Amino acid sequence: TPVILIGFNDSISWGVTNSPRDQVDWFSVTFKDASRKEYLYNNQWFKTEKILEKMPKGNNYITLEGFKRLQAELSNLIKHERPNIVEIVSWAAGNGDRSENGDYIYGKKKLRQIDSRIKFLTNIIEDADIVQPNEKINTEKIFFGAYIKLIQDQKEKSLNLRIVGQHETTHEKHYISWVSPLGKSLLGREKKEMVSIDINGIHTNYTIINIDY
Repeated sequence: TPVILIGFNDSISWGVTNSPRDQVDWFSVTFKDASRKEYLYNNQWFKTEKILEKMPKGNNYITLEGFKRLQAELSNLIKHERPNIVEIVSWAAGNGDRSENGDYIYGKKKLRQIDSRIKFLTNIIEDADIVQPNEKINTEKIFFGAYIKLIQDQKEKSLNLRIVGQHETTHEKHYISWVSPLGKSLLGREKKEMVSIDINGIHTNYTIINIDY
C-alpha cells in the first residue's frame, strides 16, 4: 500500500496510507547523508520534497439537529465513556507489569482516542454556525438544510438527499455536505431545474423533483 511520509525524528518516521488502520505499521527510510535531501527507493536516489499545506478555514454551518447530536456525543464522552475508561486504567495499573498488561495498554490507547475526539468535538461546537430555515425563506429554492428529491436522468433513478454541514453527513440518511460537488451544484436551484456534475471523470445529470424544509 502506498505510504505518504508526514514526519520523522532521529529515531523513527511516520506516515499515512489508504489502507485500514492497523495496530502498528513500521517502515524505514534510507537517506544519502545527514542533510536528508535524497532518499533511496528501488536502488535509486530521489530528492526529498517538503510540502506544507494549510487546511482552509471556512464557515462551519450546521443544522440545529446536527448541533444537538454533536453536543450529546460530547456530553456522553465526558460524563460516561471517559470516566469508565479512566476507572479501567486505574484498576489495570495496579495489576503488575504495565508493559504486558493488556487492559492497561488498551485502556490508555482508548483514552487517547476519546481525548482526541473530545478536543475535535469541542472545536467544532465552539466554531459552529447554526442555520435554521425561517418563514421568509423561498421554499421553491434549495438552501442549506433543504430536503431534495432528484431523478438521475441516465438511470431514471430517484434519490432523496438533504444538504447539511460538513460534520453531520451520513450515508444512511443520504445527508450530503453543502461543500460537496453535488451540494454546491444544488444550492440556489429550483424545481424542475437540471444540474450536471463531473466526479472522477463520470458525468451525471440530475433533475430536481421536489424541495422541502
